[in-house]
Amino acid sequence: MNRENVLNFFPFLRLFPIRTETLKPDIQAGLIIAMVLVPQSMAYAELAGLPPQYGLYCSIIPCIIAALWGSSAHLSTGPVAMISLVVATTLGGLARPGSSYYIQLAQGSCLIAGVFFILFSIFRLDKLIRKIDRAVIKGFTSAAAIIIILSQLNKIIGFDLSDLAEYDQLFNRLSPGILLTIAAGGVALWALFMLKKLFPRSPSVLIVIIAAALSTLFINRLLQHEVIATVGHIPAGLPKFGVPAGLTWGDYIKLIPGGLVIAVLGTLEVYSISSTIAEKTGQQLNFRQEFLGQGLACLGGGFSAGYPGSGSFSRSALAYSSGGRTALTSITAGLSVLVVLLFFSGLLSYLPRFALAAVIISAVYKLIDFRICTEFWHDNRRSLISFIVTFGTTLIFQDNIIMCIIIGILTSQGLKLVAKFVKAPKMLKSKPGLLQHDNSCGI
Repeated sequence: MNRENVLNFFPFLRLFPIRTETLKPDIQAGLIIAMVLVPQSMAYAELAGLPPQYGLYCSIIPCIIAALWGSSAHLSTGPVAMISLVVATTLGGLARPGSSYYIQLAQGSCLIAGVFFILFSIFRLDKLIRKIDRAVIKGFTSAAAIIIILSQLNKIIGFDLSDLAEYDQLFNRLSPGILLTIAAGGVALWALFMLKKLFPRSPSVLIVIIAAALSTLFINRLLQHEVIATVGHIPAGLPKFGVPAGLTWGDYIKLIPGGLVIAVLGTLEVYSISSTIAEKTGQQLNFRQEFLGQGLACLGGGFSAGYPGSGSFSRSALAYSSGGRTALTSITAGLSVLVVLLFFSGLLSYLPRFALAAVIISAVYKLIDFRICTEFWHDNRRSLISFIVTFGTTLIFQDNIIMCIIIGILTSQGLKLVAKFVKAPKMLKSKPGLLQHDNSCGI
């Protein structure tokens, strides 16, 4: 077996020998990513209906494995918003969020998604997936972003609006603690937006999280009880390793549709993110290798109490802008999260829930893209119809995201057939090139 074949099986060997000129920038960039990854992963885990520590579990072994077996030097793998939402909606009808059975189902869906990723790599199915109309992806992600933001407002205002039978009960719920939470949540959101706008290279998430934690600790200690809700106890130490013991073959069969959707969205994310960054760096990518890495990462997450994740656009862009040069950047980030979990988990318990919600909202609002409707109106009204149908069905039937994506794809394909066999106006004809270099769903 020649050297090239060995490297194809074990791509991480390309990292050796580690060069001194890349070691320092990789470690520095990895530490910067970890500062963002810790609060983001905890926030996304709660979005997925899981205790926050499971986001940390998803940020260790999957992050490292994807870096070792992938081809991109900058792709950062771990929890992301869109897939966390899919996990919440697909598992919500099977078990109570946060319960032991729900956690096991999340692990199982991670294993199923990993198998699909590997199949996509072996049979090169990513080429077929990338032909999904961009309008379908844009419609889904725009609606999903709105759903995510609305789901986080309860944490910003300090109570669940669905608990109110009448709107006049709202004023009875506005205790000093609720008002403090609303004010703090508003300030956190404002600070995140302003820091990203004025100082785009600053660790804005870390700055806001630390400030929110310190102010929450001060207020709660001053008033001698937990007026502002925090995440609470985070178990220290490594996660439990192994296959979820409580799942049957029947459970795994139920998880197949959700696992397929997760793998499809993950494929689109990884392709979009890695292509965008590779355009700037000139790196030659091997997408079969990349999807194999994602599959192995999901399998590793399923065996280490994780839940499904994928490539993150914000963290991958941070890896590039922070000077990271090789996959050692993501390896450093994963190991840093491990150190935090082993030795500093007690500090994480002081993180306020409103701050984690603010992190999610500030990340996903950019996915709401109505400006593209103008482009579709002028260039491709068939895509505009696909966008509207996918967007509307996702908002209306948000508990069945799989069905919404299928309806969007069927609408797009149906309109293609109509345009093919019926003499259609020029505006209804599609233009080639759909998903390349478009950050449709990666956060």
